[in-house]
Amino acid sequence: MLDRHPSLQLVLGHWGELLLFWHDRADGLARAAGLERSITEYLRENVWITASGMLDPAMLQHALSITTPDRLLFSTDHPFQQPTREEITAFLTALPDQQARDAFASGNARRLFGLTG
Repeated sequence: MLDRHPSLQLVLGHWGELLLFWHDRADGLARAAGLERSITEYLRENVWITASGMLDPAMLQHALSITTPDRLLFSTDHPFQQPTREEITAFLTALPDQQARDAFASGNARRLFGLTG
């Protein structure tokens, strides 16, 4: 699908629904399926990842080892994950710099969805 629609953008919740953790295995499957690019390339160019309220710095660091801060979106998973302001603030410090924090908190979503303000 992404080979036919290379500008299509997908949003995956829950830190990529485990795809970030299986990307290497999925890359092998992509080759076997004859896809034009690796799954890791699709993740970096066509997929946005949300945290779904699971503000675990270890998951963030893994996500950043696969993709870039400009592909990560803040989100919650109400009513299952309801982080407090303090938990969110603490998590934001795990991002590499203020630009990445601003992008994660709202900038990336504004850019992806064409929101202003």
